[in-house]
Amino acid sequence: MTRARIRVGAIDDHPAVLKGVIAELGELPQAQVCVHARTVEELLQAAVEVDVVLLDVQLGDGTDVAENVARLAATGAAVLLFTQEHRPAPIARALRSGAAGIV
Repeated sequence: MTRARIRVGAIDDHPAVLKGVIAELGELPQAQVCVHARTVEELLQAAVEVDVVLLDVQLGDGTDVAENVARLAATGAAVLLFTQEHRPAPIARALRSGAAGIV
């Protein structure tokens, strides 16, 4: 019996970080990176169905993390915050907006 793979989307505006995330996830037999983008808008425009989205909390496009989480969660995907953010306020806002957790 073959288990379904978890379809993953990744959003980060730093190419090196994004490539590293994709490479690491590619090593996991249960995960498949289906789409990656530098912005939430770019990922949503790709119109690829995913189960989980890894979201960088602090994107350079000036978007608000809480709004980003809400937009992504509205697609039915679980949103995991991918960050080294140390300030509690943005993390708390993202979690209140529907983020499932932090990586």
